[in-house]
Amino acid sequence: MQPYLTNISVREAIAAYACIQAVAPKRVPIFEATGLRLAEDVIVRRAIPAVAVAARDGWAIAAAATAGATRRKPARIEGQPVLLDVGAPLPAGADAVLPQLSAVSRLRGLAAIRPVAPGEGAAPAAAFANPGLVLAPAGARITFAMAMACAQCEVMDVAVRRPVVDIIFNAAGYTRTRDLWTGVVSAAIRASSAQIGGVQFTAGDPALLAETLAASSADVITVVGGTGAGPGDTTMQAIAAAGEVVFHGVRLSPGTTAGFGMVGGRPVFAAPGGVADLIAANIILSWHFARRAFGRPAVEPHLLRGRLTNAIPASPGGSRLVFAHHADGLVTPFVDGPVTPAVLAAANASIFVPEGARHRRRGEQVEVLRMGVNM
Repeated sequence: MQPYLTNISVREAIAAYACIQAVAPKRVPIFEATGLRLAEDVIVRRAIPAVAVAARDGWAIAAAATAGATRRKPARIEGQPVLLDVGAPLPAGADAVLPQLSAVSRLRGLAAIRPVAPGEGAAPAAAFANPGLVLAPAGARITFAMAMACAQCEVMDVAVRRPVVDIIFNAAGYTRTRDLWTGVVSAAIRASSAQIGGVQFTAGDPALLAETLAASSADVITVVGGTGAGPGDTTMQAIAAAGEVVFHGVRLSPGTTAGFGMVGGRPVFAAPGGVADLIAANIILSWHFARRAFGRPAVEPHLLRGRLTNAIPASPGGSRLVFAHHADGLVTPFVDGPVTPAVLAAANASIFVPEGARHRRRGEQVEVLRMGVNM
């Protein structure tokens, strides 16, 4: 096994992700892209609308024909006015749209009972968008409203980075018949706008894991479990056999045994199998890993603030993730005892305590990350 980084800081681990190349963009229909992030700016290619159109339902008319119209003295509309729906092009000679309730039928044809101004009820050419307008920037998450706006501007497909992720469970306790975390891990990956390529179980067999890694055609691989120092912890050994280990071991508690490697040019995120370790590695490390692999902007997650209900000790020997409960501006950190299922169930936030951070006193303001926030 070639030398690799070990016992590194969180900052050094994140810096090591610089070797990751973002997956190539793919073009997908706009209404299949909601929830994904744009790989390129969405640029309007033509004037929207291309010609003047009705901005409301009503009669297409020349506004001058309604001058002085009142309910007592309606103004007759010459010719054969056309009744339009919203968005329909105005016919030649029309420069306004008269609402149906502002018109009455007479023996000699249609008459207006109130005047309309030129342009009223109509949208001129390019009223909504000019060619070259950046409708949405690269990196933006595509919402349903954004998809509607794209369709309105005749942008029917967009470029996105939607990586395919293979998940491999490599701890002896994870098998298809004893499937502990598959649903949760898969949901977390899908929440980051990725596709699940395949789910494999290698049960701590280093040869099988190395073979599975080498055979993967996914863009990104996540291996869960087998990253510790026990006899069944074979993940890093298998990554080294199939490719290269970049680092193994981070000064982060929980999450100490997280690792990262490259196999066939594809990044491999090695996550610890313990529940608290897996969550911590996902929150602190995989956020930055995925942003590199998925080609996302290097922005930090949105943080909330609150006052501590009890103190958090200093962290001289490494970074820590403290599970907490945030409500009504108060933050209750769970700093005493093991991270039990009851603690995890109560935690709706987490506090990142960087290496070398000082003691935080009760009543002090801290920043917290809401649990479940994804990219």
